[in-house]
Amino acid sequence: MGYFRWLIEADAGRRVNLTLYDFTAMTLSSSTGARDVIPGISGSSSSSFCRRLAVVRDVVTGREKNVCGGGARRVRHAYLSDGNRVEVVMATGVNNAAVNAASSDAGAAHFLVRYEGWRIGSAVS
Repeated sequence: MGYFRWLIEADAGRRVNLTLYDFTAMTLSSSTGARDVIPGISGSSSSSFCRRLAVVRDVVTGREKNVCGGGARRVRHAYLSDGNRVEVVMATGVNNAAVNAASSDAGAAHFLVRYEGWRIGSAVS
């Protein structure tokens, strides 16, 4: 599994808002790697499993949250920070064998995380 770490920083006095665009929005299956499915943690879907696409850590408070994929909704709110900086660790794929195989990417997660700087009460891109 490969990971990419991003530090997103808004101007002082603003918060960071993250929105998940999940292009697979698929049901969990046996092809999902065990490290990426966390039993008992509910994502934004009605499932009791989380297909972890990313982990967000609020730099100011240290609070962490899993960003979960799957379910029926393709676009959903992922996180709103307490401060102006968040660290986002995104997985590059469910498993490298599925992602790198030329014939199939059945296990790959296709998603985008959109970020915006927010002032209290309004969105500012």
